[in-house]
Amino acid sequence: MEDHQDQKVVPAWLVEFHGHLCPFLVVGWRMGQEALSRLGAERERDQGLFLFTELGGEALRPQSCYEDGLQSATGCTAGKGTLRRFDFGKVAAVLAQPGGIAVRVALRPEVCDELAQADYAAERRQGKPASAVSQAATLDAVARVASKSADELFLFEKFSTVHFSPVAARPARARCANCGEYVFEQDAVTKDGILLCRPCAGHPSAV
Repeated sequence: MEDHQDQKVVPAWLVEFHGHLCPFLVVGWRMGQEALSRLGAERERDQGLFLFTELGGEALRPQSCYEDGLQSATGCTAGKGTLRRFDFGKVAAVLAQPGGIAVRVALRPEVCDELAQADYAAERRQGKPASAVSQAATLDAVARVASKSADELFLFEKFSTVHFSPVAARPARARCANCGEYVFEQDAVTKDGILLCRPCAGHPSAV
């Protein structure tokens, strides 16, 4: 797909990063932009804003693409530790200033229904990966998102006070007594008086 087509709805670099153009990538991009606008904030370069997504991370859903759009629009990313994921099963997110204000943005149910009835969704249900969906179906679904106003797309809720304090990272580290790899002390486990990393201590890990 040509860059000038992508640029009308999302930046070409976002499509390149994500791997394909799709309606929920656009949903996430617009959701993030609207959240920033309603907070009066700019794209976060450091750790002044936190993003809480509500879809969950276990199931592979086409809607999950909205998270890449959200991260790219807001600057709140997994790598910076400013992304949190809740398993609520909703295409929604909260953008928050710790100790300040927050805004929740949710995709309207009628938009979810419309996208589920589009040819794009029909092709996905046939088992096609997003990158293999026909260009006509992709552009049609993307246009359904891009052509709507913010209020036609989303439900908004603003919170005046956010009771959230990020956990401060401590730089101290130690070597696991079993595998010998370094682990940050605040993430280590002491078992029978021995400092271990979580895998060696038998603690389940979450991705």
